[in-house]
Amino acid sequence: MKYRVFGTLEDIAHFKRILPESLIVSSDDFDFQIYVIDDVKTLLKIPKSFQKKTFFYVKVKDQKIFEKLSLYKVNGIIYPPLDRDKIIKKLNINLNRLSESVEIIKSKVIAKAESLPALPSIIHRLLQLTTNDKSTFKEVIVEVKKDQGLVGKVLRIVNSPFYGIRKEITSIDRAAILLGMNTIKNIALAAFSMDLFNKNLANYNTDSKSLWLHSFVVARIAEEIGKLHNNLDADSLYLAGLMHDLGKIVLVDFLTKPISSAREEDEMFGINHAETSALILKKWNVDDSIVNAVRNHHTIVNDDHYSLAIYYANLLSKADVDFENIINELCEKLGISLFDLSPRVEMVLKENYDEFF
Repeated sequence: MKYRVFGTLEDIAHFKRILPESLIVSSDDFDFQIYVIDDVKTLLKIPKSFQKKTFFYVKVKDQKIFEKLSLYKVNGIIYPPLDRDKIIKKLNINLNRLSESVEIIKSKVIAKAESLPALPSIIHRLLQLTTNDKSTFKEVIVEVKKDQGLVGKVLRIVNSPFYGIRKEITSIDRAAILLGMNTIKNIALAAFSMDLFNKNLANYNTDSKSLWLHSFVVARIAEEIGKLHNNLDADSLYLAGLMHDLGKIVLVDFLTKPISSAREEDEMFGINHAETSALILKKWNVDDSIVNAVRNHHTIVNDDHYSLAIYYANLLSKADVDFENIINELCEKLGISLFDLSPRVEMVLKENYDEFF
């Protein structure tokens, strides 16, 4: 059920908290509307009759307001204190219907996430090697070579100015000798993920290239965190960072308007992109430490260092944050040297990743 609130941002937020099952809209496509009245001047600006179901929420005790209310043809008047039971009774909202509507959408989102194609066998094998300490140089190279399309993408990234190799590399074997097995494995995963993010993401106020770049930067920061922590696997953190926003490629198909937060996703679908990403990775049989880190990347989970690493890597990747406070907090919680981590993260953030395209 959709409704519209005419009032301050604080008023709108208040109604959102009270009725999280329903959707506040700013368009004319709504089931009912609520006008917030806090003075006579506001009341007099409102039309006397309405084409859709209308309610007044009168916030103040003012005799002048009460005298004029009889002039308006409304379906009901609500008075403070504003609580959930009161508004449900007054508006005669069928919350079972609202909850059912959200659950139906949620089930469709989950079904779509679980119906995504299985991972290509080569990528699935690379994911297995990511969490296998005994994987060998030869195993990684053999797997990558099985897909010539993937080989081409890897070599394009390897030969970009980002890696600073002066002479063009024309073989995966040579690239692996120069950059190392893990770097080639991670580049292959990054190249694969480029195709995953190739969707119209306008309702997330971004595009496929920008979302992939953000994910890649988070992966790089997370990898650096892992390298400095004795009990964290850098490759697993890299993969978690690369895939943390994967759920957006599913949810975007259900969006009917631009949104900017996981909270809005929860309100609309009963599930957010972090949980959806975790569902996809679980379907792909990715290690639980990676799945949980992805699921929690908007939440501080102090007893899970993988989740903490991805949470802070995601924050540090953004331009409009307090870098010093965030990295200090991260180092304190994970027991990492600020002196070691800070320059590494700064280097990741300064790189020009547009050279990959």
